[in-house]
Amino acid sequence: MDGQVFLDTDVAIDIIHGKPEVSKTFDLIDADRVFISVITLFELQLRRTNLFAVEIFRDKVEVIAFDEVAARQASIIWKELESKGKPIPFNDIFIAATCMTNNALLWTNNKKHYRKIRGLQLL
Repeated sequence: MDGQVFLDTDVAIDIIHGKPEVSKTFDLIDADRVFISVITLFELQLRRTNLFAVEIFRDKVEVIAFDEVAARQASIIWKELESKGKPIPFNDIFIAATCMTNNALLWTNNKKHYRKIRGLQLL
């Protein structure tokens, strides 16, 4: 696969759990092109169990910060969705904004939320 790929939290969890169909696709992506948002890392760290597996997974990906550029993009996303009466959780907006400002595809199973975001490219 070409291009950078951000993993949403649900996909990261599937990889951690070793789901065969997700793990097979994950193995096809060049390791230098796989990222997670620091928001995803936060969500993974909220787990009460299996934190060692989270750390093993974390070592396989690069964590990208939610920075000022992403914050500005997130505010644009939120305003657009709010004006349409279609808000989604802030954590999803932050992940999408980080992905968008890094010109990457987002691999998610939560297409219901992310399809609402104009300009976000899904894997």
